[in-house]
Amino acid sequence: PRSPDPQLALAQLYVYGTKEIDKANDAMHEAQKLGHPLGNREKQQLADGFLDRADQLFADAKNVNGLPQEKDQIDRAADDYKRALELYQEIAPYGHATKSAARVQTSLDGVNIRLGQIAGNH
Repeated sequence: PRSPDPQLALAQLYVYGTKEIDKANDAMHEAQKLGHPLGNREKQQLADGFLDRADQLFADAKNVNGLPQEKDQIDRAADDYKRALELYQEIAPYGHATKSAARVQTSLDGVNIRLGQIAGNH
């Protein structure tokens, strides 16, 4: 009952299976409370989850182009990209962190360009 293993398994399922990063994040924090420090693997999983959600939010923002919801959606994507970037940078060069960090930075630049365009229209 005090093992962090179930929480770690759930976190992995939430990240790569059901794509629920908030639940994955909660599961990782529960594992920490049970004495499991977050290592490179866990941080990479969380970063992957934040990246995946950011990509989805940014893509979905195109469906509300020009509407007030677009900025909100892109702001949320920017927050997730920033969190993913922080995590990847913490663990680089572990796994695919270096390559993913570069990709996240490119995506974040795109988000910031779009936010600048939106701000210029108002």
